[in-house]
Amino acid sequence: MSPELGRRAVLQVMGVTLAALVLDGIPAGAGSLSGGPIPTEALRRAADRYNGSYVAKWVDSTGKRGAGTGKLAIDPNARTARGSVGFDGKILGRTGLSKQSLTLDLAEYGYDAQTASVARTPVGAVQWERVTDGARLTLSHVPGLAAGSKLDIIGRFTAAGFASFTYTISPRAGEPVRGAVNLGRDAAALPEPVVPAATAAASADILSGAYACDLISKAAATKAFAEPAKEPEANGGRIGYGPGIDTSNCRIETVSGNQLLQMTVYHGRTADAAAAHFALNQSIGTPVPGLESRAYSFVNGRYVWVATGNDIVELQVLDQRSSDIPPALGAFTQLVASRPG
Repeated sequence: MSPELGRRAVLQVMGVTLAALVLDGIPAGAGSLSGGPIPTEALRRAADRYNGSYVAKWVDSTGKRGAGTGKLAIDPNARTARGSVGFDGKILGRTGLSKQSLTLDLAEYGYDAQTASVARTPVGAVQWERVTDGARLTLSHVPGLAAGSKLDIIGRFTAAGFASFTYTISPRAGEPVRGAVNLGRDAAALPEPVVPAATAAASADILSGAYACDLISKAAATKAFAEPAKEPEANGGRIGYGPGIDTSNCRIETVSGNQLLQMTVYHGRTADAAAAHFALNQSIGTPVPGLESRAYSFVNGRYVWVATGNDIVELQVLDQRSSDIPPALGAFTQLVASRPG
């Protein structure tokens, strides 16, 4: 039996526990990750090798760094894994972080995912993906941050015998925060972690249209349409649409096929770029009542631009049953305008 199975399980437990700590305020509790049952032999191997106490060192892209502790207890007979981590200092700019612990039920566990699988855990829906020599965990819709914000954690066991985690929190507005955590048995032998370089993950989301689709959920669209909606459909994007501006497209259709939302997000790489792009068409637009400085309508009210954070969101709703402006356009305008920047 390859120890790879045990390593994958341990990385998931540690990664999900780290996610719980980063989010802060998530209560300890039981959770499960979907997938085939992990072999008992792999659990025993992992318990023998990885159970016990750990020390940690962390650093983030704001220049802060510190230390921490961790524990892992895998019970092969109960098929559970309990992990805990705690860090000093203001990790990710947060204050008052206490040690976070949680127990995961390993009876059904997504250790065998080849590419990606969705898991349900105490910190919400987690996307699991194998990467070279490790595992990647992505948590969308991070509690406490604007819709579309993401937490991405990559964990690897190194040849030197310690676990290395890098993470990126990507808010829809503002600069991403990147950091690294090294976790091992011996503080003296544990190297200083290095902040990961910026990646192209955000660009990939923009190009695919996923960035735009993260803005409005199926449930929110159903409410705005006043009838059942289908899942948002990513519709491509463009890097370098204008000075400091990228675009991401999404469409959402009703189940009946009667209504369609077409949405383009003009994402400013900086706040100044977003403000300059928003100002381009203000002179030919009509302020939306109640949102005078943030939203303008165009083409006799059939298109709306809404400024939110570093994004300008263009909305158009088509209704094949009528040539009038659909009421859903106003509902989507208010929905986008109400989101935190």
